[in-house]
Amino acid sequence: MEPIIPWWVIYLADISTPVRVFAILGGVFVPLFAGVVCIDGGPIPLPLFKKIFYISLACLIAGVLIPTKEAMYLMLATHYITPDNLAAFGGSIKEFIDYLLEGIAGIVQGGD
Repeated sequence: MEPIIPWWVIYLADISTPVRVFAILGGVFVPLFAGVVCIDGGPIPLPLFKKIFYISLACLIAGVLIPTKEAMYLMLATHYITPDNLAAFGGSIKEFIDYLLEGIAGIVQGGD
């Protein structure tokens, strides 16, 4: 039987928060580390400063744009709960959501 939600979607939702935190910390600490490394008294060369700035900016933007685990689960629910799915299920919304959550729980626990 084909699972309702692919396993890799649950995996991505689970690792999204650590990746997000790592990206934000990288965006903050990369410039600080570069400042400590170039502490010899001279200014940071412009090409190096630009690279540090762009890396830091990319990390911060990635940290902001990567959704949290809760947000990913909400997006997943909005993807699968559609009027067509509700009509095909033939039950109430609560029964459909319970069915969907049972499928998610089965995937998380490693079952089919």
